[in-house]
Amino acid sequence: MTMRLRPKKQLKRQKAENLGKTGEFLASIFLRLKFYSILAKNYKTPFGEIDLIVKRGNIIAFVEVKTRNNKAQIGDALLAVNKYRISRAANHYLMNNASFVKNHLRFDVIFLAPKSFPLHLMGAFENVE
Repeated sequence: MTMRLRPKKQLKRQKAENLGKTGEFLASIFLRLKFYSILAKNYKTPFGEIDLIVKRGNIIAFVEVKTRNNKAQIGDALLAVNKYRISRAANHYLMNNASFVKNHLRFDVIFLAPKSFPLHLMGAFENVE
């Protein structure tokens, strides 16, 4: 019986996906500790996915979670945020949840890296659509 080894590229992608899922889980705990309610996780739309949609008071935040292997990569992670995709996906969410339109809307980014406290950048960008 011959075992087929996965190509390195596939293993690298799987490792990145696992790191991302772990980051999203930790970010949801972090936000709950900050008294946010989780409205949706991994909200999929035809335009893309929003990692977390949360609510606290009259604020609805669309949250992108960026998990990196070290804190030095956090600056690059902000550049990797696809603002247009998140904005379009947020509009899709609001079209299907019209009761939230009157809330204050915000786009947040949470950066996570080992051995460092989560960095929650509130109002990281404006709606770009």
